[in-house]
Amino acid sequence: DGTVAGTCGNGIRCAALFAHQRDQCTNTDKQTVREFYLNAKDYVSAQIFSSTRGEPYVIVQMGTAKKNRENKDFDAIDAFVLGIIKELKLQAHITSYSYVTLLNPHIVIRDDGLSSAQRQKLSQRLQDTPCGSGINVSIVREVPNSERAGPRQFAIAESYEAYVWERGVGESPACGSAACAIASVAQESAFLDKDGWIAVNFLGGTVLVRVGASDDDILLLGYAHPIFLGKLDF
Repeated sequence: DGTVAGTCGNGIRCAALFAHQRDQCTNTDKQTVREFYLNAKDYVSAQIFSSTRGEPYVIVQMGTAKKNRENKDFDAIDAFVLGIIKELKLQAHITSYSYVTLLNPHIVIRDDGLSSAQRQKLSQRLQDTPCGSGINVSIVREVPNSERAGPRQFAIAESYEAYVWERGVGESPACGSAACAIASVAQESAFLDKDGWIAVNFLGGTVLVRVGASDDDILLLGYAHPIFLGKLDF
């Protein structure tokens, strides 16, 4: 919608890799880990690790998620979302939804048979939210064990496939803060092991999320690789 985002998990991972490559990070653990700190609206930190596949992976500390009634505007959002679901006659295809804020606002919807056209229409209609600045929409389904993806060195407790619509953008191949919102909802509903990672599979790739015991230590993990490096001469 043209406004400044509260946070961007994938953007932070890209900035971390750039700083790492430009030797702007503090070197630790015999060259295998680098750490630095970014300031968006709140404090965040990122670490870069080497991996067996040759690409580094980046872990970002994403902060705290607020769910449903932890948000002051929940009643207005709840009435709005339920009204849109009824208007589009999608009650039979949606088992549950949650309103999550992680600096950015998110609606996480559990998919039970929505078509591609229905996902798109629902996401578009939800942009008229009472908060006035659009909302990130994630429509998810749990992935069976046989279809799960993610780095093998991490214990994956659950895996989800996600369609994401970013406010002001539309359909998007991935969204880091959306992955964290999805994992926060999954952690609460499934009573998962707090040490386990939740894999979120987007069209653009897979990221892993781990939610701390108090929900204030959400970690986002994913691979990162450079495309090109440009230089401006003035």
